[in-house]
Amino acid sequence: MEEIKSHLKYLNEEIKKIRDIVVDINIGRTSLLTRDELDDVRLSIDEFKGEIVRNVSGELATLKNSIADVLTKIDNAPLLRQGIKQDIVEALNSQRKKAPELRTAEDQKAGKECIEALMSKTSVIPANKRNADRMFFMYERLYSCGGLVSSVLEYLRFKSDVKVLVDFDSDDIGNLKTNVTYFNGAERDGSTVMAYADLQEKVVYLGALCASERWLLPQLAQKLSLLAIGMSFQNGGRPYVKGDFANQSLFGAILALAEARQRNGEELELPMGNAVLLESPLEKEAYLISSVPWLGAEYGSILAENKIRDQLPLLLEYYKDRVVAKLHQESEEEIGI
Repeated sequence: MEEIKSHLKYLNEEIKKIRDIVVDINIGRTSLLTRDELDDVRLSIDEFKGEIVRNVSGELATLKNSIADVLTKIDNAPLLRQGIKQDIVEALNSQRKKAPELRTAEDQKAGKECIEALMSKTSVIPANKRNADRMFFMYERLYSCGGLVSSVLEYLRFKSDVKVLVDFDSDDIGNLKTNVTYFNGAERDGSTVMAYADLQEKVVYLGALCASERWLLPQLAQKLSLLAIGMSFQNGGRPYVKGDFANQSLFGAILALAEARQRNGEELELPMGNAVLLESPLEKEAYLISSVPWLGAEYGSILAENKIRDQLPLLLEYYKDRVVAKLHQESEEEIGI
């Protein structure tokens, strides 16, 4: 308890420093910082908030609102002081190193057990300690992204027939799988595919050579979620069971709303926008629902939820109430809760 109090005291001191910087922005003692850069700062704050929300969510929410107010005021301001963004980001980064220590021992234990279980299902190429450590770190990052993603990992950890194959020597899966078949029945050479979820074999494939972590993690999260949803609902990747006409109709309506936004030129995050452009209804449904964990891995659950809620709120509600709830229920049944 004393250790947590000590960390919280340190966090409050760092938050005060960041607030002082925000005051500088508000009173105009700034130059050469663009609106896009301040948006990046707000993104960093959202990600940081997601990691320690149990302890300092109120403080960070206030800080986020302050940044948002500043962004509104400086939409047309040409010059802001150089170096402020770096000061804020460095303060946030220094706290990310402390954040894991603020999680409860129970949370840490659950996360570690889940990651170790997934590692036992995972094969890396080349098979060496460096690649194994990289894979462990990727799972850690996914688990820390919050419930939109960790619910998928917790579900898959109990599935003995699941496999994950990762090639760190290639940016495609050609060495792992010769051909792949998509939801619409189209076949492609594995050497042209970066990531793939085989729902029949219960295997996720990933080529991890060249892509940045910002791209790899969402890809992995999406493919793992496709597999989890396919196994849980037993309906070819659709997020509802066969014969559940109520949820089939509801999700069809959500897809129709997404398609309407796309036609009208309204904003949709990349994975959602790509999903509605696919050919077959099955493809569209599978990739639209799996765009939620993609965004969770890209932004962290808090910021991802805000983005989805702004653009397609019914999709977020459906994912949390029907997909995450079902995955949690089956996971709890596995451990006898």
